[in-house]
Amino acid sequence: MNDEHGGSGFNQNDWQYRPRPQQPQNNADEQNRTDMKTDPDLPHTQPIESNRYSKPSHATGTQTYLERSGRYPEKNPYQQCGNDYYRTSPQPSPYKYHSPYASPYSNPYTPPPPKRRRMKTGSKIALITLAIAVPSICIGIIISALKYTPSDDGIPPNKSPEEYSYYIPDNSMLQNSKPPDVSANPDGPQIEATSTPEESDNEAVTVYNKVSPCVVGIISYPAGTDYTITESGEGSGIIISEDGYIATNSHVVDDSTDTGILVKLSTGEEYIGAVAGIDKRTDLAVVKIDASGLTVAEFADSENVFIGQNAYAIGNPGGLQFSNSLTKGTVSATNRTISSDDPVKYIQTDAAINPGNSGGALINSYGQIIGINTSKLVAEEYEGMGFAIPSNTVISIINNIIKNGYVKGRAYLGITCSEWTTYAAKKNDTPTGVKIESLNSSNAFSGTSAAVGDLITEIDGKKITSLSSLFDIIDGYKPGDKVKVALFRPKSYSENKKSYSYTVTITLLEDTGQ
Repeated sequence: MNDEHGGSGFNQNDWQYRPRPQQPQNNADEQNRTDMKTDPDLPHTQPIESNRYSKPSHATGTQTYLERSGRYPEKNPYQQCGNDYYRTSPQPSPYKYHSPYASPYSNPYTPPPPKRRRMKTGSKIALITLAIAVPSICIGIIISALKYTPSDDGIPPNKSPEEYSYYIPDNSMLQNSKPPDVSANPDGPQIEATSTPEESDNEAVTVYNKVSPCVVGIISYPAGTDYTITESGEGSGIIISEDGYIATNSHVVDDSTDTGILVKLSTGEEYIGAVAGIDKRTDLAVVKIDASGLTVAEFADSENVFIGQNAYAIGNPGGLQFSNSLTKGTVSATNRTISSDDPVKYIQTDAAINPGNSGGALINSYGQIIGINTSKLVAEEYEGMGFAIPSNTVISIINNIIKNGYVKGRAYLGITCSEWTTYAAKKNDTPTGVKIESLNSSNAFSGTSAAVGDLITEIDGKKITSLSSLFDIIDGYKPGDKVKVALFRPKSYSENKKSYSYTVTITLLEDTGQ
């Protein structure tokens, strides 16, 4: 016998089974009991009125009955008394049980009620919210449907057909309006195009219209080319004379006067050009084409350029495919030094400058050239840092090249150097100045004791505190001038590990920029 507490190992000796008194029964009763004893799940004979059993046999157990009670609609043999039930037995039981079914065993057992699971606070809140929201929404929908259900003639409720012919909300400003007459009107208004003024108030448009004809495209070819092979580079240039002189960058013409040049004007006309001269030191060059009546660019004084003013760049970014492109930005800084051996003080701008813009124009709001675009800072972490050679430097160098074929009368030392800052001076217990990094094969210090690592602190008594101060002082001399240079040798470069100062006299050399 199986029981939910005893299981398959149930011992009859643990329970005292008291059989029910024998009652007369017919074959249908016996068949019904036999079916239920064999397998309660099998179809069984419908009990007749005299069947006193409403439960399966004892073998199915109390719990089994509770699970299947809905499947057996026979009469209940237990007498109801209020809310309690008494077990039918030969002797009336003195005990009352609150369980609706009495156990068939002499020692009745009532299973403990299942433990109630407490609902979480979040679930309670969700159920309460749904209980409030769902009825409210339903009521609102019903009220809206009743209120706004149109009548049979299509007119909203409480509105007369004469009041208006289409529905307008109560709070509308168009309560008493009527739709307009939209029939054809031969005399109705017509759209007409108007002419655009030739001059525009847009500054960028004005600048572009003025300067674009002055900017050309330059294609460079290897020396001795017949212009049928692939070019070696593309860049931009600025027309500086009606008869075909063009200013550009030295690197655009491959730093050579032998480079083959093809020039393309903004009109699409093409010319074979020649390199008139280059200056590698400032990265400037002059190209000449045989033409006349060209539009000439207007140059401004770069001393009047200030940070924050508008700056426009016109050139050929990416080559002639994107010729005469205009970009706009501001002047980010002036007098910028890029490298230790570069004497040029650049104008910094955030106007977009790309390969192909080299040699092109940097322009102010008046359509004047304030610089020639030459380079940009290229790195993953940087953006919008382009540099242009100031117009005053361009004017000086280009005029010199046109007049002499090279830059004449410019002095230089023939060294590579770097700044020795105040921090470096304090850390190494030295004066500030410029450190000699290398000496060219032809240099002004040849024949003296000057060496790499020495600091240039003065020239003819003028203090050197930076590269800019060094270049400014040297530019005040001419090639062949003799000057006194004060040097300081740090102990790390001294043979006896002691620092000391000394002075040498040098003869300045000429820098042709070749």
